[in-house]
Amino acid sequence: MLRRKIELQLQYTVENHLLMIDFKELPVTTNAHFITAWKRKKAALHAWRRELLIEAYGKRIEPYIGDIVAIFRGILIEYLTYVQQKVIALPMPELAGFISGRLDAVVDEIIRTAPKPVIDGRNIHDHDLHPSDTQIRQATVRQLIELLNARIGELSRPEEARDKLRQVASLLGEACGRESPDRTLVRVFAAYLEAVPEPRPFIRQLNYLLS
Repeated sequence: MLRRKIELQLQYTVENHLLMIDFKELPVTTNAHFITAWKRKKAALHAWRRELLIEAYGKRIEPYIGDIVAIFRGILIEYLTYVQQKVIALPMPELAGFISGRLDAVVDEIIRTAPKPVIDGRNIHDHDLHPSDTQIRQATVRQLIELLNARIGELSRPEEARDKLRQVASLLGEACGRESPDRTLVRVFAAYLEAVPEPRPFIRQLNYLLS
């Protein structure tokens, strides 16, 4: 069933890709109503992929559904690009079988190793509708600050030093979470935390989120 549905998706995209390209190049793409409709289409496609994968692999993948959908989408888009560039000679049923086999391997590995999910599957639908929405950005910032605090708690430093770092991380989170973050405050708190090597990747990611 999974293989067949992937095949239908591949075939539909291949047969309609020229129309889709022309459609996206029309002046209407700058129209607010079109943009909203396009985002809803993307959200509906995401929901289809989510339901397809849960139907195929069961509820055991629900904690990882955001990541598995992202991997599936990436594989699908990459191979569709090669098909459209005419560098793949494989018939669609066989390509669908190859992709479904790779998904089996990915899902088996995720279930076996049980990593911490990267993508929050609960929020990804809203992100597809409003990718630049302030509330979504603030939620992502909060998640990053939580991860930063957890990392600080793992540091091999005196408890007093870790408490100070956590306090600054909390202040940084408050400053970043505002609708219009105070860049000066953000830089001050970030500079304090960057003096310690371990938080630096989190600070870089935070700077990217605010850019």
